[in-house]
Amino acid sequence: MLKNCYIVEKKGKKAIFDNHGNQISKWFDDIKPYGLVIGQSKYYIAVKGEGIFDTKKAIFDVDGNQISGWFSYISPEGLVSGDSKYYKVIDEDGEAIFDVEGNQISKWFEGVSLDGLVLGQSQYYIAMRVRVYYSTGYNEMQAIFDKQGNQISSWFDCIWPYGLVEGKSQYYVAGKYKRNEDKKTSLFYALFDLKGHQLTEWHKYNSDEEIKKLALSGFSMDFSQ
Repeated sequence: MLKNCYIVEKKGKKAIFDNHGNQISKWFDDIKPYGLVIGQSKYYIAVKGEGIFDTKKAIFDVDGNQISGWFSYISPEGLVSGDSKYYKVIDEDGEAIFDVEGNQISKWFEGVSLDGLVLGQSQYYIAMRVRVYYSTGYNEMQAIFDKQGNQISSWFDCIWPYGLVEGKSQYYVAGKYKRNEDKKTSLFYALFDLKGHQLTEWHKYNSDEEIKKLALSGFSMDFSQ
């Protein structure tokens, strides 16, 4: 891996050079200051086009090989930052996860998390989908998938990354909204295992710290306090 690289700007274009003055990359409209540029990995994100909505990004390696396709957005987290061999992209189809070989790992969703697979924490990630209802508007649902594309959890109103997704236990905590007797909506949560078995009753949400403790310790948590 090359270190002590820097970005040179010339006539509105940018390229990467090493500390000996050797040009490492081609000239692009922009190069993001991650990865190779700051010694995190041998990869960098190049940009073509100008303006907020008219640019595309792609990943290249130190030898000039194009690693990814051109997308509206590519996360510096993951491959470029040296966290894993995966990266998240955003394009017209939504959000998806790809690997260093250019293989699409996840389907296109309305959202996919950086937590888990992309950050190198585990083989799991959280996907988001939006469903529109004419009577009530829309709601966002979340589910856990693994890198083979298997759906691990059901769809819930929310899923916290603590535990399974962050690679720290075999449990995860999911949440759903329920109406109280006064017809106000509150968030409730329950603990689940890797096979989708619900291990606790639904409890009213109080804090993320409580959720994290439950996901890490399993159903041994005392709810009587």
